[in-house]
Amino acid sequence: RVILWSFASFVLLPTVVTALFYVFLAAPQYQATVRLAVYALGKDTAEAAAEFDEAGATTGKSKDGKEGLTPTEPRAGGARQIATKAMKLMNSVFGNTSDGKDAFIVVNYIRSRTIVSDLNSDGWLSKVFGSPDADIVTRLSDTPTREELWRTFNTRVDAHVDNVSRLITVNVRAFSPAEAQELANRIVAASETLINTTRERTLTDATLNAAENLQRAEERYLSALSAVRRLRDEVGVIDPAEGAMAIAKSLTELKVVRAALETQYAGIVASVSPDSPMARG
Repeated sequence: RVILWSFASFVLLPTVVTALFYVFLAAPQYQATVRLAVYALGKDTAEAAAEFDEAGATTGKSKDGKEGLTPTEPRAGGARQIATKAMKLMNSVFGNTSDGKDAFIVVNYIRSRTIVSDLNSDGWLSKVFGSPDADIVTRLSDTPTREELWRTFNTRVDAHVDNVSRLITVNVRAFSPAEAQELANRIVAASETLINTTRERTLTDATLNAAENLQRAEERYLSALSAVRRLRDEVGVIDPAEGAMAIAKSLTELKVVRAALETQYAGIVASVSPDSPMARG
């Protein structure tokens, strides 16, 4: 008897109740499915910004094409290098598909309480889950709490990421086709707002970082220009680099003359007697 009563209580009775509910009481539900591909920020933004700053801080060339300290004209190829780094920076900011992290961010957002608050800002989500077309068991009250609304949302909406394609699949269920489609569209719109807001914040940070790098580069340029002017005033030459090259050329010529004289002297000493006046001189 105990086994029979247990079987009737825990197997037969729930099966009969469930069958009666789905046959006579349960309202039909409609499902809408959407798939998302997240295009977001690249991962080399900071690196590209640093390289761009480094490219802008190259040494200069004088007007005659010689390497010098004049910072007023860029080194040959410097403009092309800066342009290349700038393109790399922009490509990294607006880059290709992300590495999958943004897709998981979107999925976690869809499963969070935040999206429920965003979708129910005007009370629309509460009306959907409290629709008169719903059955008495699954229908929400007219004034559900935030926690009740979130739990119901999680039973009606599920999202997951494909590990290979990184596509996000969102399944939405509601009590009418129009409401299911509308809820899916609003979830997509909220997800796009999340990604675009993140993009805008990152782009703003990159712009501020570039402005700071530009200001530091300008300060370095003005400091180098001031140092060059002070050096010109102290040395008394128009171009310190050309003056230094002239001095180095004179020293090289003197070293060549000295080596020739030493060679000549060694030859004379070897060809005469050590006691001769020429050798002594």
